[in-house]
Amino acid sequence: MLQEKLLKKISNFARSTFVPITEDMDGEYDSSKFSGIPWLSQNEEWPICPNCHKPLNFFMQLNLKDLPTMSHLAQLHDSEGLVQLFYCTNEDPHCESECEAFLPFSNSVVVRLVDIAGKKPQKIQESRVVGAFSPKRIVTWEKEEVKHTACHHGNNKTNRDGKDRVLKQLVRRTKAAHQGN
Repeated sequence: MLQEKLLKKISNFARSTFVPITEDMDGEYDSSKFSGIPWLSQNEEWPICPNCHKPLNFFMQLNLKDLPTMSHLAQLHDSEGLVQLFYCTNEDPHCESECEAFLPFSNSVVVRLVDIAGKKPQKIQESRVVGAFSPKRIVTWEKEEVKHTACHHGNNKTNRDGKDRVLKQLVRRTKAAHQGN
């Protein structure tokens, strides 16, 4: 069956994932977090959208030392740095569509690696974004195991049914996309 063949092919690309466990608070400037106050160096301005000229929404910051040591990013674990993501969510003008923020290298998105070794952060008290998301500090990471049983053993009906449902949706969407073109 086509679905079984596809399942076997894509199972080779399956990887374990790490789910962030959060608490409702901002944390330190160098904390791994969603929203809140980012680490900005002394005299650095909050990133601004070149389209609407408003502050970009601070989506996420990952401290490289906080990343799971079992992940494929483990080689970065000894680095002193942060990965940050800023994204324009302003709707007047609608920068997400006008700047095609969903595409790589969009002007209304900033993704950067910040070296914080030996540097002090700017002491910002509140977000520069009106209506910013509530901050959530990443406390730890929980490993989520990938289950291969449906691909390798035909006896796990529950797991197979879930994957079959996803595959059917994928096939249906692919057919619809091809029919629409």
